[in-house]
Order: sequence, then structure tokens, then C-alpha cells
Amino acid sequence: MSNIHFRIDETTKRLAMQAAERKNTDLTKLVRQRVEQLAAEEQEMQSMEQDRWRENAIAEAFEYHENQITHFISDDEMKTRMDVLKAKALKGDL
Repeated sequence: MSNIHFRIDETTKRLAMQAAERKNTDLTKLVRQRVEQLAAEEQEMQSMEQDRWRENAIAEAFEYHENQITHFISDDEMKTRMDVLKAKALKGDL
């Protein structure tokens, strides 16, 4: 576990402690819950961004295919090309 430290003015602290008491909990638990909630929201946002990126990449691939911009090669051809690239990389020619 990690610690978070921050400073707030006395009035804010007092009001927050009163709010925590009204909810039958302590301020530490209340703040921890809020931080965990923020982290969960951020994780969801990042996941949605990754999903959007993936959807855009798929749409772009289909667009290239439909407009005949893509050129497909066989698995054997790809392996041959990769072997050539690997050999160049080992020689430092890339």
C-alpha cells in the first residue's frame, strides 16, 4: 500500500470530518473510498480510449481493404521478408 499526504485548511477539514461522522465513518475511509472511485473512473476512461482507438484502427483497415489500398501476402512471403529484416538487423544495416 502507498500513502497520500495533502494539506487542507482547518475549516475544510472540520466540515469533512463532520460529513464523515454523519455517514457513520471516519474521514480516512471516506477519502480512501473517493480516491478508489477516482481511480476506477480513470481506469474506465483509459479502457474506453483504448476501445475507441481499436475501433478506429479496425475501421481504417476495412476502409483500406474496400478501397483496395491494401496488399496481402502469404505467410511464407512474410516469413521470408522477416528473415531478411532480421539478418539486416544483426548486421546493423537497419
